[in-house]
Amino acid sequence: MDKNDDLILKKLNKTEKRLDELEKKFQKNNETISTDEQDPLLTQSIKLISDLDFASASLLQRKFGIGFARAARMLDQLEAMGYIGPAIGSKPREIIKQPKVNKQNESVLSLLSESYSDGIIPYKWLLKMYDLAKLDYKLPIILGINEMGKAQFMDLCKAPHIIIGGATDSGKTTILYSLISTLLYHKKPEELRFILVDPKRVEMKPIFQNLPHLLTEIITEVEKAISALKWTNAEMEQRYKKLSEAGVRNIEEYNKIKGVEKLPYIVFIVDELADLMIFAPDDVEDLIIRLAQLSRAVGIHLLLSTQRPTKDILTGMMRVNIPTRIAFYCASAGDSKVLLDMSGAEKLRREGEVLFFSLDTEKPIRIQTPLITKDEIGAIVQYITEQ
Repeated sequence: MDKNDDLILKKLNKTEKRLDELEKKFQKNNETISTDEQDPLLTQSIKLISDLDFASASLLQRKFGIGFARAARMLDQLEAMGYIGPAIGSKPREIIKQPKVNKQNESVLSLLSESYSDGIIPYKWLLKMYDLAKLDYKLPIILGINEMGKAQFMDLCKAPHIIIGGATDSGKTTILYSLISTLLYHKKPEELRFILVDPKRVEMKPIFQNLPHLLTEIITEVEKAISALKWTNAEMEQRYKKLSEAGVRNIEEYNKIKGVEKLPYIVFIVDELADLMIFAPDDVEDLIIRLAQLSRAVGIHLLLSTQRPTKDILTGMMRVNIPTRIAFYCASAGDSKVLLDMSGAEKLRREGEVLFFSLDTEKPIRIQTPLITKDEIGAIVQYITEQ
């Protein structure tokens, strides 16, 4: 372990100690609602307000035939659980589109925001704070915390592919660890499969080689990686045939059909795209572009990472077809322009700070990505393997 790694671990331990102290403080005065106190109609009310995108006491009174006092009490419980916003006069309540934190977690989030400048946002605390099951996401991932102190989430299905780029030791592999870990928390092996390409042989293979979600053994040779891309293209074609025969448009509709063998999502991750592009640029580009254009509907997604965000590695056609980008610190404004179509990434800190851009954002969002250690992700993989 070098001095830089030692310093990062010291900062991480200091932040986690403060977070533990906060958790103990709030355990003494827990303000969350116990199951016994929840209204029997609460589950139905959650579905109702989600479907209608509207919440008010009068709505609950009409739909459930209850009095105002009970309806108001249910709204208070929905607010405490993070489904609706606070009351503002007689206006309908705001419907929360992402899980909202309670008062304990607001304090935690405030502390994490203070840690933004240190580049230390512990992954496990973001995971503890938010119930991602509340999100209507097929493949939820945690990106980190933005400059406003708000957590940033994303559904990989809507991305549906991501380019990750930046200089050496800027945090690219760490964010891959956190993205994989979040997906592992929410999907079983029969629901999600990974194809992992690790040309460097030391980033993915030692940690994930026994993961039950693997579709194939971790790929370390460039020739096999290209074969895997060809297989994935063929699998995409086979899936489209199944969807066509079943008369459905996408994997979600297909998996709802009774009696069919459900199709798992496939996430294809390349830890260093440059190694593939140098070996066979034309073949790799054609295979990636075809997947980027067509594979979303059949549940296949690409995560492509590189420390060489140059035009010969991230070609124009690749960038056109994969608009979602995560840019870490770049060595030059030129590299930033290739990644984001604008400068800015060259001004980022190296400690996991990124500029995130997708079609849903008007401009890049500055985010501090979470830190997950190899020991933590190793424990996650071991737990899943033992299950």
